[in-house]
Amino acid sequence: MKNLYFILGLGGLLVCGCASRSVSFQETPNSSKNADVSGKPKLEIIEGQKYQDILVEQLKEMIVKNESFVLVDVRPVEDYNKGHIVKAINIPYSDVKSKAGNIGCKCKKVVVYSKTTEESAKAADELIPMGYRSMLNLWGGFDAWQREKGEVVAPITD
Repeated sequence: MKNLYFILGLGGLLVCGCASRSVSFQETPNSSKNADVSGKPKLEIIEGQKYQDILVEQLKEMIVKNESFVLVDVRPVEDYNKGHIVKAINIPYSDVKSKAGNIGCKCKKVVVYSKTTEESAKAADELIPMGYRSMLNLWGGFDAWQREKGEVVAPITD
């Protein structure tokens, strides 16, 4: 019986070890060599990064399919109030550590975005050690979302 528990435990470790392998993507320069047939940039795998970058079209598809995820806008409150992606909650980057609990269940998929890409990538890096495992970062951020004519909540006025 002890051997059975050992084998089950070892199998669990192997599964967990495989699941935690970190892979992400990065946009490459837009040249014919690095673009797909539509001319859109390809994303490349980056070893060691623990979140995955996604494109605007992928986020739009997730929304259309009504996938379960939490969308987090890490821009300052003032920017969020000027307009944000539909259903996004606002947790400014400066408050990510103290307000991460507002995201909810750590088992849910979390998509973060900022004005461009960098700040949301940093936010994703901060959330992962807190237990959020399914982290996605919107490549190009809110600027890319607007360029691709994604649905935006109109400015909030008091």
